[in-house]
Amino acid sequence: MKRRLAALLSGVLLSSAVIIGVDSTAVTTFAAPKKNPYGIAQAEINFGMSGVEAKTEGDVQYLSSFEQDDYILIKDVDFSKGVDKFYINGRTGGAALVDVRIDSVDGESLGLVRLGNTKGAFKEFNSGNIKEVSGKHDLYFVGKIGNIDFDYWRATPLESTETPEQPTQPETPASYNPYETVQAENGAVANAEAKTEGDVTYVAGIKKGSSITYKNVEFDGADTFTLTYKASGMSVVEVKENGVAGKVIASFKLADTNGQFVTKDFKVKESVSGAKTIVFFGEKGEVDIDSWKANKATTPDQPDQPTQPETPASYNPYETVEAETGTLANVEAKTEGNVTYVAGIKKGNLVGYKNVQFDGVDTITVTYRTNGPAWLDVKEGGVAGKTLTTLRLSNTNGQFVTKDFKVTTEITGAKDITFQAQVGEVDLDSWKASKATTPEQPDQPTQPELPSSYNPYETVQAENGAVANAEAKTEGNVTYVAGIKKGSSITYKNVEFDGADTFTLTYKASGMSVVEVKENGVAGKVIASFKLADTNGQFVTKDFKVKESVSGAKTIVFFGEKGEVDIDSWKANKATTPDQPDQPTQPETPASYNPYETVEAETGTLANVEAKTEGNVTYVAGIKKGNLVGYKNVQFDGVDTITVTYRTNGPAWLDVKEGGVAGKTLTTLRLSNTNGQFVTKDFKVTTEITGAKDITFQAQVGEVDLDSWKASKATTPEQPDQPEQPDQPTQPEIPSSYNPYDVVQAETGALANVEAKTEGDVTYVAGIKNGSSITYKNVEFDGANKFAITYRSNAAGWLEVKEGGVDGNTVATLRLTGTSGQFVTKEFTVADLKGAKDITITGRVGEVDLDSWQVTKPEQPDQPEQPDQPDQPEQPDQPEQPDQPSPSDATFEYQINSWGTGYTVNFAVVNKTDKNIEGWKVKISKKDVKIDSSWCVNVAEEGDYYVITPLDWNRTIYTNSSAQFGIIGSGSIGDSIEYILE
Repeated sequence: MKRRLAALLSGVLLSSAVIIGVDSTAVTTFAAPKKNPYGIAQAEINFGMSGVEAKTEGDVQYLSSFEQDDYILIKDVDFSKGVDKFYINGRTGGAALVDVRIDSVDGESLGLVRLGNTKGAFKEFNSGNIKEVSGKHDLYFVGKIGNIDFDYWRATPLESTETPEQPTQPETPASYNPYETVQAENGAVANAEAKTEGDVTYVAGIKKGSSITYKNVEFDGADTFTLTYKASGMSVVEVKENGVAGKVIASFKLADTNGQFVTKDFKVKESVSGAKTIVFFGEKGEVDIDSWKANKATTPDQPDQPTQPETPASYNPYETVEAETGTLANVEAKTEGNVTYVAGIKKGNLVGYKNVQFDGVDTITVTYRTNGPAWLDVKEGGVAGKTLTTLRLSNTNGQFVTKDFKVTTEITGAKDITFQAQVGEVDLDSWKASKATTPEQPDQPTQPELPSSYNPYETVQAENGAVANAEAKTEGNVTYVAGIKKGSSITYKNVEFDGADTFTLTYKASGMSVVEVKENGVAGKVIASFKLADTNGQFVTKDFKVKESVSGAKTIVFFGEKGEVDIDSWKANKATTPDQPDQPTQPETPASYNPYETVEAETGTLANVEAKTEGNVTYVAGIKKGNLVGYKNVQFDGVDTITVTYRTNGPAWLDVKEGGVAGKTLTTLRLSNTNGQFVTKDFKVTTEITGAKDITFQAQVGEVDLDSWKASKATTPEQPDQPEQPDQPTQPEIPSSYNPYDVVQAETGALANVEAKTEGDVTYVAGIKNGSSITYKNVEFDGANKFAITYRSNAAGWLEVKEGGVDGNTVATLRLTGTSGQFVTKEFTVADLKGAKDITITGRVGEVDLDSWQVTKPEQPDQPEQPDQPDQPEQPDQPEQPDQPSPSDATFEYQINSWGTGYTVNFAVVNKTDKNIEGWKVKISKKDVKIDSSWCVNVAEEGDYYVITPLDWNRTIYTNSSAQFGIIGSGSIGDSIEYILE
C-alpha cells in the first residue's frame, strides 16, 4: 500500500528516533525538527503521544487503538499557507471522531474529522471547513469517539482564486463531435474545477451557478445523452442551447452514486441538429462529470425479425429462462445496458412459453421491476387457461429485483404457460422454477468438522455449524453457507455466552429476507431476528439488536424464515457501559447555531436517539414519538422555509418546537415516504421566528432519520416588483364566472401554494397537497350529481371540493388512486348544487397534479308531479328520522397500504343519503389492527374494539359527502377489517 517509512526517513530523522515496544509489530517513531503540513505525514512520526502504540501490517505502519482522550503531538507545524481542510487516513469498525487542536491538548479546536466504518480497509476522511489558522503552532490530534487505527494525516492549503480559470481556455477545441465521447474538462468551465484521480480527469463540484460550455457542437439529431458522473445526494444538471436563457435540450436527474463514477443514458427533451453551443448547468446538489456523449435515435425495423428463431422448442424451467425468449403478444423486448427484458406487460398482453418440461414446482423466482403494485397470473394453455399461480408484485420504484413466490398447485409434465398481467404494469427480465428439495445427504459430511464448543465473541464461520437444507460453498478465499431459506438451519452446540447486546452478521441476500436465531431449536425462544435487505450480490456486515440477552452454555440455531440468504460468519457483542461515549457529545454541541447555514443533525443534544454513520453520511437515527434532537441558542432573523435532509420508510410528521417537549409548535414538517433513501425537501413556515431560540425536532407520527436542516429567510422582492410583468398574466386568466358543465381548466382558478406548469400541450396545476388550494368564484350551478376530474399522481391522494372557501362545507371528497404518472379522468359523487357558488379544491393527503374538472347534472326532471300528495300533513311528526341516516344509511369504506412491518389505513364514513348526518361512531376490532397513531379523529378503547369518534369539524357529514380519517399501525395486517358503524 505504501513504503516502509522507518527505512525511508531514517537517513533524515534518525537522530530523534524513539523505539516503541519490542515485539514483531514494533515500529520506530520519529520527531521532525519542523513540519510541513501540506503533504502526507505519518501518524507515527510525532513529538509525543498518549494511549496508543505503533504497529506494522505488511508495508503499512500506523498507530493502533487511537481512542477517546488519546492524542498525538506534532511540534512547530508551519501553517504559512493557511488550511482549508484536514485529512486523516484511518481504519475503524464504526463511527469515530477526532478533534484537531493547536498549542495544547486542551487548546483551540480548529475542527472535527468524522470517520465512518471502513470495513477493515484504510480510508481517508476530511474535516470539512475549519477555523482560520496561520503561522507556526504545536498541533494535536485528540480522540473523541470510537477506536481508530491512525495511518497518516495531511492538510490542504487555502487556495488563491485569481488564476485557475486561465489554463482552461487554450484546451477548448474549436468544435466537437458529440457522437464520440467528449471529456467534460475539454469545455469552458465556470465555478467548478478540473481534477485528476489516478487516470481519470473530470470536472468536480458542479452545483447551482456552475457551468461547462461547448461551442460549435456538430449535431445531426439526438435521442439520448450518455453521462459518466458521480453525485453525492440527489442532483440535477440541465443541458441548454445557447446559455442560461436557452432551450432545455435535456435534464439529468441524478441519484447518489456512493462516491463511484457511473454511466447512464438520459432521454432528450427535444432533438437537436446543426452546429450548436451547448451548456451544462448545475441546478441542484453537487456533481462531478467525467464525460458525455450524444446518441442518435436508431430505426428499430430490423430487431423485430430475430425474435422468432430465438424461441426454443422446449424450456427447462429449473434453469433461468430469459423473459424475451418467449412468444410476445402486444409487448416488446428492450435492452438497457446489459439487461434485455420484456417491457410493459399489462392487462390484455402476455408472454408465452411452449413445451415447458415440469417435474413439480415449489417456488417460482422472477426478476422484474414496477412503479406500483402489480399482479401477474401464470396460466396453463393461454389466456383462458387454468391459473397455476398468481404473483403479487410489490412496487420496486423502477429497479429490477428478484423475488420468490410459493406455488401450491402441483405442476408436472410438458406445459404451455403464459405470464399475463391482471393489475398494474410489469417489466419482466427472467424467471425460474424450483422443486421442493429432499435434504438427506448434505448433513453427513458436516458432522466431523463441528467444534465441541464455540466462543461467540470471536468471529464464528457459518459453515462450522451443523447445516441442514443448505450447503457450504467457496468463492475465492470466502467459504460460506449458501441458500438459507424457509426450512434451512445452522446449529451451533455448546455456545458459551456471557450476555449479548447485538449480533454482527456478514451475509448477502437476494431480495428482502428474514433469519431468526433461536435457543434450543425450532420451538425455542427467539434470541434475535435479522431483517435483511437486498445486498446486490455483495457480502455486507451489519449489527442487529438482540430481542433478549443470553448467558451460559447454549445450543443456538439460525433458521431461514423468508427469502434466501448466504451467511459467511457471525459474532455476538456484549453490551458496553455507555458512561464514557456520552461525555464527548458535550464538546460537539456548539454554543450557538446559525440556522441559515446547514446544521448537521448530530451536532444537537440527542434524547433517546443516537448518531450513526453510513459511508460519509453521519445522521441522527430513529427519531420517533418520545425522543428528540435539541439545538440551543439558534439565532433567527425570520424564517420563510425550513429545508431538511431525511429518510423514512413510511409517512412521518416532525414538530419543530420552541423551548422543549411542551413548548410552542413553530411548524410541522409532514414527511412523505422516501423508501429508505436520503432526500432533501423544503417546507413553508408561516409562523414568525426571530431572536435567539432553543428549538427541538420531535416526531409525532412514524420514524425519521435526520441528516441536516437549514432555514431560509423570505427574500425582499423590491426589484422583481419593478417590471410587474410576471404578476399581470394571472389576473386576466381568471374568468368572472364559470360554467361547470363545460370542462374547466384547473389553471384558470386562483392558485394558493401551487403553480401552473406545461408539458407538451397540457397545462395543469402541479403539486396540490395539504395547504394548497385553487378557488373558482361565481360558478353558476343548476344541479349536480357527478364531479369529474382529470389528474395524475404517483400514490394515493385525497382532494376535497368545498363551497365558500378553504373552511367552507365539503361538497365532494375525491379519493384518488396512484396513476403511475399518467393523466386519467375519474368521476365522483357531489352534493346537489344550485345558484352561484365559490368553489375551492383543496389538498388533504398526498400530492396531485390537476388538469381540469367538470360537473354533470342529475337527469331526472320528470318527478315534479309528486307534490299532489299534500293530504298527509301528519307525516311531519317523523322528522326525528333524519338523525338516523348515521348508522343505517351511511357506508364505511377503507383502503389498506401495507409494507410488511407496518401499514396505513385510510377510512371514510360516506353519506349517500339526502340528509346531513349529525355525529357518528365506528368500532374497529383490535384483532385486525393495532393503532399506533391516527389523524382527524379521537381514538378510545373498549374491550376488544377501538372506538373512533369525530372531531368538532368533521362531526357533520353533508349529503353525498364523507368524513375521512386514517391510522398508522405496526406489524402485519390482513385484507379485511371487522367494524361496527353506529
